[in-house]
Amino acid sequence: MALPAIAAEEAFSIPEAYQALRGWAADADPAEPDQDFWDFVFTQDTPGLRRVRRQLLDLDGERLDIMDDNGVDVHVLSLTAPGVQTFSPADGTALARLANDRLAEVIKRHPGRFAGLAAVAPQDPKAAADEISRAITELRLNGVIINSHTGSEYLDDEKFWPILEAAEALGAPIYIHPRSPAAQMAAAFKKYGLETGIWGFQAETGLHGLRLICGGVFDQFPRLKIVLGHLGEGLPYWLYRLDYMHPVSCLVQHAARIVADAERVHQAEFRDHDQRHELGAGAAVLHRGRRCRQHHVRDRLPVPGDRRRRPLPGSGRDLRCGHRGRSTTGMPNGSSASPLAPILRGWLAVMNGPSVQIGDQVGCIWHGTMPAADHVGDQPRPAGLVCGA
Repeated sequence: MALPAIAAEEAFSIPEAYQALRGWAADADPAEPDQDFWDFVFTQDTPGLRRVRRQLLDLDGERLDIMDDNGVDVHVLSLTAPGVQTFSPADGTALARLANDRLAEVIKRHPGRFAGLAAVAPQDPKAAADEISRAITELRLNGVIINSHTGSEYLDDEKFWPILEAAEALGAPIYIHPRSPAAQMAAAFKKYGLETGIWGFQAETGLHGLRLICGGVFDQFPRLKIVLGHLGEGLPYWLYRLDYMHPVSCLVQHAARIVADAERVHQAEFRDHDQRHELGAGAAVLHRGRRCRQHHVRDRLPVPGDRRRRPLPGSGRDLRCGHRGRSTTGMPNGSSASPLAPILRGWLAVMNGPSVQIGDQVGCIWHGTMPAADHVGDQPRPAGLVCGA
């Protein structure tokens, strides 16, 4: 029986959010994170960017055809970065609600083909917490996506903790999606155009993950599930250095709390592969990437990609972790029993939403806007920092 192919981090937009983002990119200060990138996307008339703009708004036509052509069973949809996080609190909250309503509708229109991560506006933490509750309990979405910093501030700031509290209470994983570095760190990247996917995304989002660990977020919210993509945004590569230098850093800063759980956090959340996380294959040329492979059975190795920048025709059929072909019934686990429930039990950590039913045998998960394969394990994971491709 063929394993399912699940494409994770599949960007979409709705006309209202699309136009709002276009207006923001045209008017925002060039120093604003992501302004230059989205101004480029919206203003340049090239075949590739015309395709991107067209496909972001497509949910029912071309997208399904591309999924079928590439052997992808399910798309996990999320509002394209930077989501609604560049708008005013009121506008961001309203657009997040609208996008989530539309997302729930398309999932219902195409049962078994789509799942979704809810957008929220962290710039209004209470409203964002309320929207998480609505999205999970009423709309039956599978988790939450937050595009790293909001207003150049990070989720370890206690002002955002109502969001984390709501996610923990509902068992809803939060995927921290990359975006350009926050204003206070962006200048060093921009001179050579390093602020986006070439280096800025992983540097900024890896920093966000470290802030959560060193800020004691997982002590405050022990059941919280935070997901990092792209081989944990590089953090596992630096694991030895993090373990070694963290106590030294605390001493140098005369920290009131010498973080006694450094060993527990770093090792349990990055090394205890059977209990805590899925580690992505990532850049296979790296020695650490090869070591990650050695520490995981083949069935738990993500293989990342991103069709927005690197089309991978046919890879849905060719990168199913050694398995070929679609499921025979159209259901992700080859069974006609139920239309999709706990999806992404590894890469996106125990998403217990009812929209996606993988069954006891989880197949492949793909990362990027059509195709890129990420395979996850089939056991529920405890709370913590989850690293995937």
